[in-house]
Amino acid sequence: LKDGLKVGTYYPDFICINHGHNDSATAANFKTAYETVIKRLNILYPGVPVFLVSPFSKTTYDSVMQELANSYPQCYFVPTIGWGGETTDGTHLSVAGAQNNGEKLAEAILEVLGKEFFMN
Repeated sequence: LKDGLKVGTYYPDFICINHGHNDSATAANFKTAYETVIKRLNILYPGVPVFLVSPFSKTTYDSVMQELANSYPQCYFVPTIGWGGETTDGTHLSVAGAQNNGEKLAEAILEVLGKEFFMN
């Protein structure tokens, strides 16, 4: 997706999107932009599971993410409410917070894809 990386040279096993932490967009504008990303990923990587991870510090867009996950069969909503995760400033995760939330995200992905998915 970046300059210098040819489309088709890399094919992910799964994709995680974690947008919205610093956003102040309306829910409608957020949905439009987020859905554009999902559609592009679906064109580039059809059938690849996409995890829509809610922002760690707020639930503003959770209903939009859930709606989009319900609309696209390759998408899975991952709510992060209750994950905790220490921050450096109330928004950005510290190293310990990132490790905590990374472990919880890995558990959520494993729950959806199953252990066999990673055995190849």
